[in-house]
Amino acid sequence: MSDRNPKSKIQNPKSHRVWLWITLLVGLALTVKSGSLVWFDRSLAQWMEAIRTPWLDVAARTLTFFGSSPWTLSMVAAMGLCWLKRRQRMTLFRFIVAGLSGLVLHVLLRLWVAQWRPDMPAPSSTDLMSRYDLVGFPSGHAFRSAFLYGWWAEALSRKRSGWATAGIAGCAVLIFLVGLSRVYLHRHWATDVVGGWLLALTALAAVRGSRP
Repeated sequence: MSDRNPKSKIQNPKSHRVWLWITLLVGLALTVKSGSLVWFDRSLAQWMEAIRTPWLDVAARTLTFFGSSPWTLSMVAAMGLCWLKRRQRMTLFRFIVAGLSGLVLHVLLRLWVAQWRPDMPAPSSTDLMSRYDLVGFPSGHAFRSAFLYGWWAEALSRKRSGWATAGIAGCAVLIFLVGLSRVYLHRHWATDVVGGWLLALTALAAVRGSRP
């Protein structure tokens, strides 16, 4: 008789990714808070400043819009209406839960890490609203774009077609360019952007890991 327990095999391998992204996110947050990556952020920011041109400024301002709150909210509203029309309420529920969980972690990380934006002064330590507005880790634009376009890319990955592959590549490029635009415009440090990406990956992995 076999000693194997069938129940012990009932594991969702996708749930392991959640802990991987959480570990990387917390590790980066601790490193940023310690100030160990200041040299990297400042060196990259100085290089970006040296290559700025008027046409790159226009391109960066255009790209950064695709990670803004107005754009993201409009896309979320359109997706929500589409899911309701198709009676995909569970999909809408998972999206909302993952997004809100990411936003809560975003607020907590900003208040805890307290890495000020490169173009902002350090606010009063007792003014929580100013702290949230003026700190940059993790980047909201990077988080929103990576979460939204990452969701689209994951949905496209279920389709077997050249158009789907092109769409996934387009989403990945757009995520990268939105993050790059934040560093180029001197609105965030590079570590802020990477933190936003890791936060989005954590939220997306959590909702994928919850699927049966």
